[in-house]
Amino acid sequence: MRINLFWRKGLFVLAFLLSMNVLAKDDAPYLHTGLPVCFISVDIPTGGIPRYEYIPATICMVEETDTLLFPVNVSIAGRGNSTWGYPKKPYKMKFDQKVSLLDMPEGKNFVLLANYCDKSLMRTAIGLTVGRTIQQPWVPEDRFVELVVNGEHLGTYQLAESIKVGKNRVQLNDTGFMIEYDTHYYQQPWNFHTETYSYPMAFKHPEENMTEEVYDYACNYVNEFEEVLAAPDYLKTRRYADYIDMESFAKWYYQKNLLQMEECNRYYLKADTTQESRLCMGPLWDFEWCLGVGLYYGEVRPNPYHFLENKLYFGRIGEDPLFMEEVAKLHVRYRDQVRDDVLAMYDHLKEELALSQVLNFERWNILDKQVSIGALPLGTWEAEVECDRQFFLAHLDFLDTQFLPYLPTDITSPKEDTQAQDDIYNLLGQKVHQGHLTSGVYVIKGKKVIIR
Repeated sequence: MRINLFWRKGLFVLAFLLSMNVLAKDDAPYLHTGLPVCFISVDIPTGGIPRYEYIPATICMVEETDTLLFPVNVSIAGRGNSTWGYPKKPYKMKFDQKVSLLDMPEGKNFVLLANYCDKSLMRTAIGLTVGRTIQQPWVPEDRFVELVVNGEHLGTYQLAESIKVGKNRVQLNDTGFMIEYDTHYYQQPWNFHTETYSYPMAFKHPEENMTEEVYDYACNYVNEFEEVLAAPDYLKTRRYADYIDMESFAKWYYQKNLLQMEECNRYYLKADTTQESRLCMGPLWDFEWCLGVGLYYGEVRPNPYHFLENKLYFGRIGEDPLFMEEVAKLHVRYRDQVRDDVLAMYDHLKEELALSQVLNFERWNILDKQVSIGALPLGTWEAEVECDRQFFLAHLDFLDTQFLPYLPTDITSPKEDTQAQDDIYNLLGQKVHQGHLTSGVYVIKGKKVIIR
């Protein structure tokens, strides 16, 4: 419920904020960064919020327009594996009833990402932008906020929808399932190791009300898929393709490699236990190690090394030319729009976070320090943002060289009877004036030509 401070319920809001000594600090800088402020109150010290156990809390949201989310009860806990070990902690929240936070779709589960290692503060937002541009079935909504717990300002946080199965999130039928490749699988009540590759899998849905039918079906289906994928003649028979949704796997692989993600969450889902549905991938999550950051400690930034990430099943699937052709077609379809949308998002976030980041890095003084996977520190937020941006642009050019050779001739070449000798076409078959050529791939005299 959203109300104004001066409406009839305003006294309860005033009492809540007074209890956190917030109104006494009405000139506090975090109230004036342009971001919504998320106030959370717990009955224990902020540092005592447990990682695995939810504890009761109260939440209130103040927006720039002075409207409020009326204080409501919520449960809060820590989240993350390695990220929980950082000084700036990430959290997850669970409401008793569905709520809409900052105009996001209604849900019960949300996360507060700390983005401690990401000195740009933007990688998750950029990664989600790419997912929306390439039209992934569902991409979590997110908003940046100032987080204040028990009156203590903790910095710039990213409020986002949790990855859950539900009406406004991942949609499955009654017998559907979602599993995750998870080295911490033992923390989940339902899990298994695959038979061929011995991958640890944890069920994310169903988490409750699991049935023997769904559990056995999921295990057997994944094991059968692995068996045909590992077969010596898998490229000849291509039986593995009968088990997966090729477009879903190609889009996930494409999104991951657009960002050069070295580590991420790998979710596999199937809508139901019928023969009509196939194994899909998504949503893509965990963007900490991307855009040239992660396992790189060189003296040069942006990271000059570009590569395709082919871990787990893609070590085999990525050897299939027909699969790579599907990825190449996605690149032709989305490349330029991805570029435009990502650059626009960088511009938007540089303005949106300009004041907030100053307070964040006063609270967490790390811009000149190497933190965990972070490479050579650049000293300023602006330099970190520009570094990621430059890596992204260089990586797009690199992907042209990796994906476009898989395109068949009939995809790239217009009909010969309509093409004059000196005509130049882009990969959508549109005629391009020679003076307007930018970096990309073109058809010139019936041949693919890469212009850098």
